[in-house]
Amino acid sequence: MTLVLQAHALGLATHQMGGFDRDAFRQAFSIPEDVQIIAMIAIGHHGDASQLDEALREREAAPRARRTLGETAFEGAWNKAFE
Repeated sequence: MTLVLQAHALGLATHQMGGFDRDAFRQAFSIPEDVQIIAMIAIGHHGDASQLDEALREREAAPRARRTLGETAFEGAWNKAFE
């Protein structure tokens, strides 16, 4: 979280990722086998959305929708919405 907040304070964008090729990353950067890779964060400057292809440009301009708290956090049991 502090990495993301500091990047934002410096005018940078971040993108947290869980879906990436862990084996390829491990090989490319010589990550030892005893280190578990669980997430990745890309850090950089926002690009120019006009340079995206049409489908990605529409996706970038679309309204953002977030899941409700009850879809993300559970209370007492799995799938019992936190209220």
